Amino acid sequence: MLDQFLSLANANAERISGFARKYGVLAICIHGKPTSHRLDCDMTPCPEIDGWFEPLDRWRYYARQFQAVLRIADRLNANQPGKKEDWAVLDPQEDPMFATGTTKTLLAKGLAGARNRLCGIVNDFPELGAVRPELFVEDSNWRIYYHSVGSGHLFGALAIQLVLAVASVDGFAICSACPNAYLPERWPNPNQNHYCSKQCRKKGQALASRKYRLHRASPIPDALTRDVLAELHERESESIGSQIEQLREECGWTNEHLAEILGISLRSVERHVSGDSMPYPRHILAYERKFSKHLNRMVVISKMS
Repeated sequence: MLDQFLSLANANAERISGFARKYGVLAICIHGKPTSHRLDCDMTPCPEIDGWFEPLDRWRYYARQFQAVLRIADRLNANQPGKKEDWAVLDPQEDPMFATGTTKTLLAKGLAGARNRLCGIVNDFPELGAVRPELFVEDSNWRIYYHSVGSGHLFGALAIQLVLAVASVDGFAICSACPNAYLPERWPNPNQNHYCSKQCRKKGQALASRKYRLHRASPIPDALTRDVLAELHERESESIGSQIEQLREECGWTNEHLAEILGISLRSVERHVSGDSMPYPRHILAYERKFSKHLNRMVVISKMS
């Protein structure tokens, strides 16, 4: 689907219409963005037909942006700077040589700065699409689709495919220690533990060693051993509030700052953390998006607790 979308950068109305009939619409609002970028946005109205329409120039605009991202990524993967004309598509004010580090490049220069800047740009697309994976059953088989708020899900699905294409991977793996989704350098062995970071690898190895010693000391676990093992897996049953609190601390944010960037009251954040109030699904999605962007990894707040 991504390859077909990329070909629409200079396509005529008939080709774009054919793609939309097959895959759906981008659901562009009056701001020229997918409706998923704001909860109160709707598709662009068309009074002449008492309905909505899709501005085709925005289809071509996003197709050109996705093309530029992939061309720059290909050059960076070969340790070459992206071309000036491609960076101009994404950010006309950006220095294509990244001679000076800025906040957008996390103060890095050169190729390192370019990679950081591209990460920031690419990460904005899933956030713009407000997208998250969801599981469902079809004909007794598990299926995954990418759920997005707004009037359409196409933009979010394309954004996820773009992320995977830039990283040159087929999909996400789940860390055996966090457990958060991450992009593996090579696909992990399903029969082995795998980790998203050095910190998680260290944590996982420590837990595995402790568990091994417990089992070796007591082949048939007694009540005390079972309690210790349960403590090791306590993260699997953490409340939503404790997950939010741990992620907030990992980001180094105060409750006040978290409330400000989410656009909700401090009282609401405090009630979510304490467990006095269950966050609405849109709030959980907002937490996940902000934590994911700051921590540079996909954060999923478990609602199984």
